Amino acid sequence: MAKPYEELEIRDDFMYGKVTQDLELTRRLMEMATGRRIESIRFAENQKTVIATMEGKDVRLDSYVEDGEGVVYDMEMQNRGTEDQVDNPQLPKRSRYYQGMIDINILNGSARYQELKQSYVIFICTFDPFGKSLKRYTFENICLENSQIRLGDKATKIFFNTKGTETGACMITDSQEAFLRYVETGETSDELTRMLDQKVCDVRLNKRWRREYMKELIVMQECEDRGLKRGIEQGIKQGIEQGIEQGIEQGIERGIEQGIELGRRESCVAMLRDNVDIEVIAKYTGLSVESILAYKTELDL
Repeated sequence: MAKPYEELEIRDDFMYGKVTQDLELTRRLMEMATGRRIESIRFAENQKTVIATMEGKDVRLDSYVEDGEGVVYDMEMQNRGTEDQVDNPQLPKRSRYYQGMIDINILNGSARYQELKQSYVIFICTFDPFGKSLKRYTFENICLENSQIRLGDKATKIFFNTKGTETGACMITDSQEAFLRYVETGETSDELTRMLDQKVCDVRLNKRWRREYMKELIVMQECEDRGLKRGIEQGIKQGIEQGIEQGIEQGIERGIEQGIELGRRESCVAMLRDNVDIEVIAKYTGLSVESILAYKTELDL
């Protein structure tokens, strides 16, 4: 069930998207996450930047910015723990996909790969994406035969884990500790977390954004209800037909199960036709981003 607007936290997609519209806060977040000194940043295009792939498909990123030195950053909030765990590692593939889309956007149609900039793809996870209890997982391409040799492609992926208890070989900063604690518990303990918490309070008081949130919830519920109803009807029909051979009772039971699955797909299709954000669709239907992108390609949307 969706949260009341007044209870939204920084970990919630809608709240995170509004908070990171504040350019100074976003600069401080990127500085905290990477440990880099960042003098200034700008939104690469606009908040929730739409990046078109070569096939004309789109990916929407939460906080896509560039600093004064040309370094590119994208930071995403991730809450869906069950499907992104080690036994079903979709999140690492998503980070690879996002990195590819960022590279395409940087080149902007040019074939000169020398123009690719240093980039960071950062995920703030409210679950442990790799099951090793680390507070931060940082990945760069290295040589398997000799770990001292780095590929040098200037692409870094960072996964923060608010449930983490270990630091591993690389210690994390006090600021990173405070941020992870704030996302997990709402406790403020330094300047950045106090600024974030104040911004969250400000967003909760914004009437225009409240209306936007309520409208989004209504659209989601309508799409979900419409898709689920159609899916169950189709599933029961298929189940009854199969029941001629398997037994009517078993057929109907199986049909309801199939209907729920069909309902998720119908909900997804309805939301795609209504141009709902892919991450939001995944949140409400439980489908993976990869499945949703496949449906989008199939529908040629």
